[in-house]
Amino acid sequence: CDAALLAFSKQAGVDVLFSYDELHQVQSDAIEGLFEAEEALSHLLQHTGFMARRNGKGKYVVTLITRPTGTIRGTLLQPNGSPASGVTVSIPAMNQSTTSDDNGQFDFSSIPPGNYQLTAHGLNYHPLSVTGVKVGANRLTSLKAQSLQVAGEMILLAPFVVKASSNRLLPGGHDY
Repeated sequence: CDAALLAFSKQAGVDVLFSYDELHQVQSDAIEGLFEAEEALSHLLQHTGFMARRNGKGKYVVTLITRPTGTIRGTLLQPNGSPASGVTVSIPAMNQSTTSDDNGQFDFSSIPPGNYQLTAHGLNYHPLSVTGVKVGANRLTSLKAQSLQVAGEMILLAPFVVKASSNRLLPGGHDY
């Protein structure tokens, strides 16, 4: 698509600003015929996920079309029903995480539509997994409050010291 935009810019005598890195691997359909610059760019970028907007006489900027997103919101509770604050909540598929606030609440915004799994883990709690969380475009997905389960008693171990030595020398003849 980048080569097509450069050829179009030269042929039409207009400036087209775009990110080479974003468009280098994108394929566009060839266009033939007489078109106004804006219409030609629209046809050229059709089905690429990009659009061109006029930025002055004879100048166009190509940008990624903003995809609709949604929000996930939920609450984590301790077994006694009080808020569970400081618990890490993650969406592994998105590589995103957040921490529940003082009210046990968390939220994720700008999540693409789809089905997700959420995980929650915190000190003294068993990990929690919620599957099938459906996110819709421009929608808020409110999860029912989730109760965490207390993990078994923690076992404190005695300190363990590891000592090691090496016969290797650092540059200059010094020991590690």
